[in-house]
Amino acid sequence: MNDAIQVNISGKSFVYDESSPQTFVIKETDYLYISVRAAAVQSAVPIVRFEDYETNFELVEQNGEQFYQTAVRTYLSECFGKVVIRVHLNEIVIPIVFDVLAKKTSAEQALKMIRYLADVSPLLVKACLARSSTPFGNTPDEEIEPETLLTVAEGLISVLQSTRQELIANIRERLVPKRLPLRSTNKLTCEVDPVEVLSNLDALTPATGIGDVSLRGRNFDLGDIVVSAVQPTADVGENHILLGGLFSMRRRLLALANQLSDFSTTTENTPAGYESFARLLLSVTAEGMINRCHASLEAIEGFIDLFERKLGVKYMGELVPVMTPFVRSTRVYRALFTQLADWYSLGAPAIGKIQFMLKMKSLSKIYELFTFYHIFEEFSRSGWTVSDSIAHPEYGDFMTQTVVFSKGLEKITVQYEPIIEKINRNTKHGDLIDVAHRHSAERPYWTPDFVLKWENINEHRYIILDAKYSTANSVRQYAIPAIYSKYYEGTAVFDARSGLASSSNIVAVVAVYALEWNNPSYISKWEYQGIFSNVPRIPAIGGMGLMTDNDILFKRCLNRMLELTRILAQPSPIESSAAVEAC
Repeated sequence: MNDAIQVNISGKSFVYDESSPQTFVIKETDYLYISVRAAAVQSAVPIVRFEDYETNFELVEQNGEQFYQTAVRTYLSECFGKVVIRVHLNEIVIPIVFDVLAKKTSAEQALKMIRYLADVSPLLVKACLARSSTPFGNTPDEEIEPETLLTVAEGLISVLQSTRQELIANIRERLVPKRLPLRSTNKLTCEVDPVEVLSNLDALTPATGIGDVSLRGRNFDLGDIVVSAVQPTADVGENHILLGGLFSMRRRLLALANQLSDFSTTTENTPAGYESFARLLLSVTAEGMINRCHASLEAIEGFIDLFERKLGVKYMGELVPVMTPFVRSTRVYRALFTQLADWYSLGAPAIGKIQFMLKMKSLSKIYELFTFYHIFEEFSRSGWTVSDSIAHPEYGDFMTQTVVFSKGLEKITVQYEPIIEKINRNTKHGDLIDVAHRHSAERPYWTPDFVLKWENINEHRYIILDAKYSTANSVRQYAIPAIYSKYYEGTAVFDARSGLASSSNIVAVVAVYALEWNNPSYISKWEYQGIFSNVPRIPAIGGMGLMTDNDILFKRCLNRMLELTRILAQPSPIESSAAVEAC
């Protein structure tokens, strides 16, 4: 039944067709419910799952027909961008995709994170991958950021615009011979040569009236014959170089604008006061560059017209600037040739970063990367050094999948979205394993956002973090119980020596939340026994805030969890005394 599932958004019903799935556009403030025709339910009551949240259907009757229907709520009030709600119906999972529009005031928080990722993250990743022992696709040295290409072009155009009159007044010229009527020439720059007289003999006829001869319909004396005269021209080498530079800028900026335009797909008009995630990403990445490219191209066309049509300079190719004596002695030429040399030294624009950013379909994914880079920054600030890393298989040079930090005898391996599987032939000593799923499950594994594995010579411990673009209250109510169930109760560490699995080496399972209007605080599942209490309870289960303008709590919590990890790795007094007696 292709009409078995209906989606109701603020009173408007839509039929979800499984044969041709669609994306539903919804505002973060819209009320939503999903209903399933009772006649289509063949087994258990359907369930709706969305990230860590789960809601059940209730049987209702509408117009004499029975439906299973969820409660009416603003389920997507903390979302922005692509969101997938999964309906579990008749032992199959049906994904329903929503594109959530956020209020413009809410989008400001997202904008800060996106700009952070666009500006800061590539520098961190390059520093990280520079120490990688694993091959990956480096960006070639000859490639540059599009921003650099645009900035240099705009600088050269700015010099041309500010010195236009000075350039015209001091334009480089040379004298060349041209054939002109004698009356049109400066008598000081030409002379009558007998050869010139002979070349005009075929056009001479006897004059009737005034003059000596008739020449091309007019009577002249012999002083008006066509002669060779010396005339100034701007069609010289220095100007060929300037015109070639303008053609080079036009060619490369036009190519860049065309590449960026491929990302600028048309999006539906958003309601007043709301912002689309795709539109927001585009405004930070490609859209501004496209506008700058078009503005620069318009200015370049004006200068090409000046050189070709008004000054008579011919295009001779994209010529490398050469500092001639004239250029060195003329301020405007010297400045332009210096800028042109910088321009020609630039490589091809690499648009990988823009492609990387535009792969982000939701603010949840942006927040995961935002959290990852803050982990990297804090470890780097605390004196940890990168000893190895592995590039992300999807995001390549702009994201790492695994980073290994070291300091003294300690090592921390940070993994992004690792797969925690059930025990199998590839499981090694000290690996995390899934102890909750059945082998027959659709997805028999866990994928937390971050796993931090701390190691020294003898011990290893785990900290598991899950990034949530949610409020502190939502994390307290939904996320903390969910991550405790999945990553502590449903996860264990395999001990190959004893053949046992235990969760005792998991020191902390913590959600990282993004939204808190007051000062963020650590939320503990264990009341009065959080990580900063006198007697912390292990495992540390809770939530910590990381905002775009406040990362203090995040840093304190991260360092405190590492401190607790070191304490737990120390041998107990009983073990120490037993070791002494054994000696």
